[in-house]
Amino acid sequence: MAHLLAGWDFARYETAPAFTIDDDGAAHLITFSTGTYCHIDLQSVLGTGAYDDFATALQTAINAVVDGSNTYAVTFVTSPTPGYLIEADTVNFSLAFSGDAGTNMRRILGLSGNQSGASEYSSDVTAYYYLALARDGYSDFSRPFETAGQTKRVVSSNASAYSVGPQTYEERLKLKMRFNALASVFEDQAVTAAPWTYEALRKHVRCHQPVVFRTTTPAANLVCKFVTGEFDEGSRKSVFRDYHAKWDLEVEAQYLGSV
Repeated sequence: MAHLLAGWDFARYETAPAFTIDDDGAAHLITFSTGTYCHIDLQSVLGTGAYDDFATALQTAINAVVDGSNTYAVTFVTSPTPGYLIEADTVNFSLAFSGDAGTNMRRILGLSGNQSGASEYSSDVTAYYYLALARDGYSDFSRPFETAGQTKRVVSSNASAYSVGPQTYEERLKLKMRFNALASVFEDQAVTAAPWTYEALRKHVRCHQPVVFRTTTPAANLVCKFVTGEFDEGSRKSVFRDYHAKWDLEVEAQYLGSV
């Protein structure tokens, strides 16, 4: 299954995502107001401390506030429903989400509402920052390439020619993701169970947040940043003779590495 993941920065939230957890009769508040995260760990590409996997951070935060007699595990899974599995070893617990802070956290975790009466909970709707694609693999994949114009030719006063360029050259790639449905592309077609769309993703990441293209064939997780940040006319094209029901998503991106 192919999908796109987007990174996010909690400092950019107007209302910091939060929820309460209760396994001992007391409600423990957990809030995230700083830090950059993704559903998977991108630190090997973007550097230590940058875009850590949120499951690890959430697991650490929960275990730090509960009474200590129970151990919690948090995992991000991609099937059968992409999202989070939160489980305790020995006890039933509850999760409560309230106000804008709770709504923000619910969307990240892929939960449709409060949870109680069990020792584990799985996402029941698609998590934000995750976009399932219609087909595995890419079409028209360029492989990473250097863009023209980064190296300049300079001539000295004695007519010796030499080049001036950056210490690290930008690499880009181009690819096309085929046959995506309206509901996965346009915000006005989104459904409650899968609210995160390609339009929402483009408007979220612009050119500064990382995007991960994950496929089984080829088995590559490409970490990139979009070259153009707008959801413009060139970022999607209707499939020929399909009455606009299917859409190809065309990408040119800065290639940062693979995870």
